[in-house]
Amino acid sequence: MISFVCSKGYIMEPEAVIQEGPIDGSLLGYQQQHRSHAIWNNNGEPPIDCKTVVVRRNEANLKRLHPPAPPVAELVRQAGFGGLMDIPFISLDLALITALLERWRPETHSFHLGSGEWTVTLQDVEVILGIPVDGLPVVGSTEQDWDKLCEELLGVIPEAKVSRTGGKVKLSWLRANFKGHLEAGYSEEQVRQQARGYILLLIGGMLIPDGSGGSVHLCYLSLLRDLTIRHSWGSACLAGLYHFLCHGSKTNNNDVGGCFILLQLWAWERFPYFAPGRLGKRARPLDAPLGARWNDAFHTPDMATHVLGAYRHFFDLQRPDEVVWRPYDEIIENLPLNCRAGRAIWMAKVPLLCFPYVENHMPDRVMRQFGYRQTIPDDCNCRAKPHGMNFKSGTKDYAVVHANSVALWNDRLNYIVLHGDVDIDVYPADDPYVVWYRKITLRYISRLGAAADIAMGFFERLRTMDVSDIEALRKMGEQGVECMRYLEKWLRKKPPIQPNLVHIEEVHVEEDENLENEWAQVGEQGGQQEEQQQQQQQEDVHVDPLQEDDIAGGSGSIPPASFESHLQALESFPFSPLLDSMNPTSNEPSSQSQSTFDGSWFESPVANVGGAETSFLDPPLVKKRKRLDGDRGIHVGDQVPQFRVDTPTFEGHCSEDVQGKGMVAGEGSGVLTQLDTQAVPSQAHAGLDGQPLEEAMEVEPQGDGVVTQVGSEALQPTPPIALRKGQRDTHPPDCGRPSCGGHIGGK
Repeated sequence: MISFVCSKGYIMEPEAVIQEGPIDGSLLGYQQQHRSHAIWNNNGEPPIDCKTVVVRRNEANLKRLHPPAPPVAELVRQAGFGGLMDIPFISLDLALITALLERWRPETHSFHLGSGEWTVTLQDVEVILGIPVDGLPVVGSTEQDWDKLCEELLGVIPEAKVSRTGGKVKLSWLRANFKGHLEAGYSEEQVRQQARGYILLLIGGMLIPDGSGGSVHLCYLSLLRDLTIRHSWGSACLAGLYHFLCHGSKTNNNDVGGCFILLQLWAWERFPYFAPGRLGKRARPLDAPLGARWNDAFHTPDMATHVLGAYRHFFDLQRPDEVVWRPYDEIIENLPLNCRAGRAIWMAKVPLLCFPYVENHMPDRVMRQFGYRQTIPDDCNCRAKPHGMNFKSGTKDYAVVHANSVALWNDRLNYIVLHGDVDIDVYPADDPYVVWYRKITLRYISRLGAAADIAMGFFERLRTMDVSDIEALRKMGEQGVECMRYLEKWLRKKPPIQPNLVHIEEVHVEEDENLENEWAQVGEQGGQQEEQQQQQQQEDVHVDPLQEDDIAGGSGSIPPASFESHLQALESFPFSPLLDSMNPTSNEPSSQSQSTFDGSWFESPVANVGGAETSFLDPPLVKKRKRLDGDRGIHVGDQVPQFRVDTPTFEGHCSEDVQGKGMVAGEGSGVLTQLDTQAVPSQAHAGLDGQPLEEAMEVEPQGDGVVTQVGSEALQPTPPIALRKGQRDTHPPDCGRPSCGGHIGGK
């Protein structure tokens, strides 16, 4: 039995519709609380579908500071934080971060993509940021006398409840007192104090930012007493990132902290399809980590950055040739020593510690990132305690609370994952890992991406079947693959949109020039103007085929029509030629011809999609200014059309009403709407902000040039614009409008 497309657009199997997944829920047991579950159930509708997370960070204020003095910078690098000073400030793509959060699984501490599991490892932290990953664990006590600690190690005490709240100190206070600058005649102790304060800025503003983004805990200061002792700040950074990834993956958790600049650079290195193009104007310093090479000018003409829907569909439709499993192989030996000093523990399966945070490092699930063939990993549950603890857990000595995790970290060399065979480029479909992964993973986030990808695979299988008696099915498979490629290209160009199904009686104008004939008759009086308008409509317009029956019946509205019937009624809709030609038993060409616009767009290369030269359904139209005949302050007949004029001096969509019979207004994509209202025996008023009526009236078509005529029930009241006294025009006392500005203190 052949699958088919249901009325809602989902690909249906013979006995089941596309399911959310996973098939085997024994591993991903957190799905009901995961943000991807809300997106799937919301079916691509705002606000859930388009809302991005908010990342709390303070890097911008940190990078605005002048570089620290050389003695201070030397101590900062000695403590292992030199790589952070070399990383430039890069704006976060919150849409990309949100799309990755939708793929993060707290149960496995990995991103579940179509190509397999991915995660940020100790290798990525050290290579990208240059922070040491091998060293003492970042744990200690939060039960301390903070004033005494600050006086001893910083030489100044922050004011309680002003600059310090509990164990947290404001970053603004640190920036004011510890910029890394030295005065004449400085001492060695002052150099160390400035270095400790500057390192606290780096920790709270970039390496391990908390959820507030404006403060840092003083517990880190207790580990900076001796700057020659090396701690594993890289593992602490990764623990903080894992913690906030797990926190942000939960539905309705939209504020996160953590080093998300590391996640963004990690994604750019491994998924070059949506990484910005570097122009090479600034070279990476030889002693800087790999992340410093993104301090460059970018050029991204063919990529929809900062668009959540585009990233979501990219991951749903991701192909094996769009990922890079080992991006560091060719450059690793050219990086400074601090970017590869901890290579021995990159594959250690141990807990990562950062005071209250305890997160499991799972390299056995991402063996392909290290160049080895992936096998079925051991069962795990990374959400088991002490996972989930944070600084709100209370003041404790976390070296004692997490004693078992500390012991595992100290014995990390004995927990290196044993690797197997060297990795291969493409895994066969019957590979044990591939079969297992398809059952336990959550492959798709959106229904649209799932439908496109599954249908494309289905038709591809039909096309490759080598059986002579199903030639018709092979033909349908080839046509189906082309149709899905077209859909895929559309999704990669822009986020999915729904056709604007019109629920009113429509009148389409064939040419832009025909609008002049209607607009020019506004100065005519009642009966003559109506007669000319009717004659003009009979000559120049045609009724939309979708609405002809309703107009004849006088219903005034359209009954809900199916999506398929609406597509078939549109001659220029780009899916129509492909959908009509999918009959495997017919040898006749499609009766519905493909428009020139659709054909040229479909044949264009994918690299040009989204650029300035491409468009989708609406062809670009040159904006034209339409003016009405008349003079300033003229009065026309009692029954004249009422116009709503867009006023560019106000933010949003403001309008001015000229009283009369109807209303014409621009409604986006070149749609003009004329609204019939009850005629009021009065005289129309010209002039807006002291301009003549013909200068104030301006209509700018932006789409297909569609004029829509609706009944009086569709009219929504439009509040009048309150003009300043200097802008009000002079009006006669019998103008008939009590609310007119001429009666309220006019000139």
